[in-house]
Amino acid sequence: MIVSPLIESAAKHAFSPSQRVLVLNPKPPLEPGRAYRIIGMLPTESGARIRYRVKADAEVFERIVDEAALEIADHGS
Repeated sequence: MIVSPLIESAAKHAFSPSQRVLVLNPKPPLEPGRAYRIIGMLPTESGARIRYRVKADAEVFERIVDEAALEIADHGS
């Protein structure tokens, strides 16, 4: 069976698009306690960091954040 690179990449990611996350130990311009939504997953290469495109509802732009810096936001945020 041939596995698509996109499917293989998605299997390695801990978060999925539209999921709400918080950034651990945010540094400016990221704000503590602000929830961000996963917009997309960046492709990974062997040994590379897993990264995501995230966006806060109040912002018009996206940011790129490493997976290690993210945690799932509470359901109420």
